[in-house]
Amino acid sequence: MPDSEKVSIFISHGSNDKDLALALKRMLDQSFTGAIDTFVSSSDLLPGEDWYSVIRARVQNANFVLVLLTPFSYQKSWVIFEAGAAVGRGLNPIPICAKGLDIFKVIEPLNTYQVISLQDEEQVNLLVRKIELEFKLVSSINAEHIDKVLELSKPLLEQMPGPLPPAVKDREYFEVEELKREWAELAEDRKVFWDALRECFPVFRSESEILNDQITFEGLVDLADPPVGLPLQRGENLRDYSSSFAPQLKKFDRVLLDFCVGVYGPRSGEKKQFEVSIMKKDAWERFHSARGRIAKWIDRWSGSVYRGDRMEIKTLKNELESHLRIIKALCYLEIALCDWTQDEGRGKHSLFRLCRDWKDIV
Repeated sequence: MPDSEKVSIFISHGSNDKDLALALKRMLDQSFTGAIDTFVSSSDLLPGEDWYSVIRARVQNANFVLVLLTPFSYQKSWVIFEAGAAVGRGLNPIPICAKGLDIFKVIEPLNTYQVISLQDEEQVNLLVRKIELEFKLVSSINAEHIDKVLELSKPLLEQMPGPLPPAVKDREYFEVEELKREWAELAEDRKVFWDALRECFPVFRSESEILNDQITFEGLVDLADPPVGLPLQRGENLRDYSSSFAPQLKKFDRVLLDFCVGVYGPRSGEKKQFEVSIMKKDAWERFHSARGRIAKWIDRWSGSVYRGDRMEIKTLKNELESHLRIIKALCYLEIALCDWTQDEGRGKHSLFRLCRDWKDIV
C-alpha cells in the first residue's frame, strides 16, 4: 500500500518512555501489516532533521494520535502540546496510561477523552479494536508483541534488595542483636502508641456508617491493605494523596485513613493538633511522641536493609513479623499527618516501601 494511503498514527511520549513507545509501535505495525504508518519521534527522526518541524508536520497529518502517559510524562509540556495540537485539528486523541499512572491523574485536555490503561491484554485488544473500527482495517495480533508492551507498561517499582555481600552477611547476626535490643527499648512507646489508638477508636466507630461494634481497631487494620500509591513516585506530593488516590482505595482502606485523619485532625485556623483530634489531649501528646520515635526507627532500619548494608530484607521481616499492624498504621498516620508538616511524603520513604513490599518478601 502506498504511504499516502496508509493510516498515519502518531504516538506522543516522553523521553523516559521511548522503549514502551517503540514496543507499542512494533505491536501496531505488526497487527496492521502494511496498512498503517506509525511515527515515534525517538526512532523515526533522522540525523540532521529539523525535529520541531517534522514532529509538528506528523501531528498535523496524523489520522490517529495516541498519547502515552506515565508518571514521567503526564505533566510534560511537550506531551500536552502534541495532544493539544491533535485536539485543535478536530481529532480525538487516545490517552494511554502506563507504568502505574492512575487514570484520575490525566489532566486537561486529555481527561475529557476515554482513557486506556495498559494493565492487561484486554486493554491492548481494546486499542487495536478501536483502530480496526475507526479505519475499517483487519488486524492480526502477535502475542509476543502484546507481552512486550505489557511488560514495559508495569509500574515502576524499586527492586527488592539482592543478597548481602559476604562481609555484610558475616556480621548480620550482630546487626540482628542490635535490632532486637533497640526494638525492646521501644516497648513502652509501642504500648503507648497502640493503646492510645485502641482507646479512641470506639469514638470513631460509633459515628461510622460502615463499622459495627464487633470490629476492633486491630480488625480494621487487618482488613485494610497497605496504602496504595506509596512510596510516592517522583513529582508527587503526599498532601495530594486523598485527591490523587482516593478513588483507588478499597472500603476499609478509606475507613482506616479517615480514622487516622481523625487522630491528627484537619488543619483548622490557629488550632493546635490535639485540639482537632478525636484523641484526648493527655493521651495525644504521649501518642504523638511515641509514634514519631517508632516511625523513625522502622524507617531507619528499613533504609539500611534496602541499601544492603546491615541485614537481608527477609531477616528484618522475620524479626518484625508480628508487628505488621504497627507498620501499616504508621503509614496511614503519615498520610494524615502531612497536612501539619513540611514533609511531601519522602521523609518515611523506606517505611512506605517496607509496608508495600511486605507480602512479597520471602
